Amino acid sequence: MGKTDDSYTVVILPSPTSEPYRFSLSKKTCKYLIGFSSVLILVLAGFFVQYFLMLGQITELKDLRKETKTQKIQIQSFLTSIDDLKNQMNRLIELDQKLRVITDIGPRKEVGVMGLGGQEEVDLSHPDSSNLMTSIQLDLGDLQSKAIAQEKSFQELTEAVQSRQSLWASTPSIWPTTGWLTSGFGNRVSLLRGE
Repeated sequence: MGKTDDSYTVVILPSPTSEPYRFSLSKKTCKYLIGFSSVLILVLAGFFVQYFLMLGQITELKDLRKETKTQKIQIQSFLTSIDDLKNQMNRLIELDQKLRVITDIGPRKEVGVMGLGGQEEVDLSHPDSSNLMTSIQLDLGDLQSKAIAQEKSFQELTEAVQSRQSLWASTPSIWPTTGWLTSGFGNRVSLLRGE
């Protein structure tokens, strides 16, 4: 490489017998090339660093998506269980009311709020999980209060049945005799009136 005051000369010898190629580059052009190359190397280094950082984030994102999918399945199962518990609690309340009618005990003193229908379909893809968790907590609180009220009601029914057990045991509930009926039941004929 030859050097003059204003430029650099580059000589390329392709083979010993062929004529050499000569390029002259000014000092100013060399400075621009070195500066451009430095900037290009820095930009490429930045891209590589960013690329490897994004690879790590993509792996983390895949793990988070898998965990979110698992949690969605668990939440849906949990919501189904809550819905089943609501239905079971409503059946227990209906059974309680039927038992009260059958035993002639009277209505419950503390009546819980009856169910207003099935579980609303929850959009699990919606990012607002605070409403979902609030809904689950309210449902659990409602189920807990219904369970406490139902337990008190069944305890009241048990006490009432135990207190009336002797009355029911002495009250006939079967036919007095077996066999054919020859006449229907009716008013008793008075022997005093001479009829």
